Formats: sequence, C-alpha cells, structure tokens
Amino acid sequence: MPGRSSRTLLPVVLALGFAVVLPDAAQATTCSPRAGVTQAGGVLTAKAISLCRVSPLPPGEPTPVEVVDDSGALQRIDPNTGTWYTVTTGTGYFTHTCLGTATNTYRVVNTSGGLTSGSLTAACG
Repeated sequence: MPGRSSRTLLPVVLALGFAVVLPDAAQATTCSPRAGVTQAGGVLTAKAISLCRVSPLPPGEPTPVEVVDDSGALQRIDPNTGTWYTVTTGTGYFTHTCLGTATNTYRVVNTSGGLTSGSLTAACG
C-alpha cells in the first residue's frame, strides 16, 4: 500500500523538518569585536563592528555570520603629552576628513566591544 505509507511518512518528515529549524538549547551566539582605521587621501575611515556567530550548528550546516555595528571613537594622540583624544565618534563605519598635511597617529576604540585597534600614522592634520 504505497499510498498509505506516503501519507504516514509525510507528517513525520514535516515534523522532523520543523524540529531541525528549532534552535537547540545548547546553541549560543558569540561575538568578536573589531576595530580599525584606514586612510584614502584626506579621509580616514574607522570601523567599530562585531562579528557574531551561532554555534554549535548541526553537522554540515554553514556557520552564519552577522555583522553588528558597534559604537566607536576615532582618536588622535597628542605627541607632546602622549594623551589620546577623540576626533570623532560613530557607529559601524564612520569617517573623518583631514585638514592639512601634518603627520598624526590615529586609532579606533570600539566602545561597545572594549577593543582598541592598532594605530595608523598619516599625513593628515
């Protein structure tokens, strides 16, 4: 009776498909903060983001990654005092337009994730 077994299996397959979609109690989201600064001409681009992954996933499933915009601050160091001060703030990717050609050193602080980038020295006032 092929028709009968097909009808019997259909609800089981649907039930199993539905069960696979439900999140496992052991799954957790882990996020890794990122911070960085790059220069293109007279514009500095800062990033303050987190890369978030859900794990563990069922075997054979790709690991989805979500990019989350964090709060950040682009800072410049005062070469005389060694003190970092904020030039601009933003969320995710944000920019600062430089005026002049003085050489300065900049960094980004991901204030949401508590991470500080490496520094960038730029001819940028």
